Amino acid sequence: MVASLMDIDRRTSELRDRAARYAAIYTPIRERLMLSWIYYDQAIEGVALTLPEINGALAGQHRPANDRATEHTFRVIRNLKTAFAWVDSQAALDSRPRIDDALVRTLHGIVVDGDPDTVAGSYRAEIPLHRAYFHEIMLPKAIPEAMAKIHEVLEDPELQQQHPIRQAATLHFDLMRIFPFTDHSGTVCRLIAEIILRRHGYPALVIPAVDRQRYYEALRDNVEKLN
Repeated sequence: MVASLMDIDRRTSELRDRAARYAAIYTPIRERLMLSWIYYDQAIEGVALTLPEINGALAGQHRPANDRATEHTFRVIRNLKTAFAWVDSQAALDSRPRIDDALVRTLHGIVVDGDPDTVAGSYRAEIPLHRAYFHEIMLPKAIPEAMAKIHEVLEDPELQQQHPIRQAATLHFDLMRIFPFTDHSGTVCRLIAEIILRRHGYPALVIPAVDRQRYYEALRDNVEKLN
């Protein structure tokens, strides 16, 4: 595992150097990375997007008012782009705001912005019947207390000595066990992990289709499989 993390760090360092030297080339690559992130993130959630849908939504295309399904899809795609940029802005702050329940709820608000059926930042009150995940999640009554203490995960002295990828994986695992929201918990929890990773110079975390089942199994088993 240590060797793997060192290899990731080496490759990331090389990428940063090349991005600095060839900014004109890296900018469109970064845009494509964001598109890939949207596509694969939604695939994890059981939503099969197409490239025309993603490009159409981000280009500002509109659908007839009675086409609610497409309207919802386009809104989610646009919100994900906004959330992706927001995570970048948070990671770039010198003050490094504490990752706590308020920040998690703010991010959820960005992801669900404009959704008439969802209250931004509202913790779930029931166990979702249909979800893409198979791991055990917290009972609703325990969520507020657990989220109020979520900042303590990263403040643990032992975890602070660990590699940033381990820190991100640990916090992500704990948040996914809480599964705070009825909708978009997975996306929000992955974006929270992204903040940690991007603070340390890593690019966007994309989980491709070939690794999707391993991701589900890691959430069901233990945090070590996420590292």
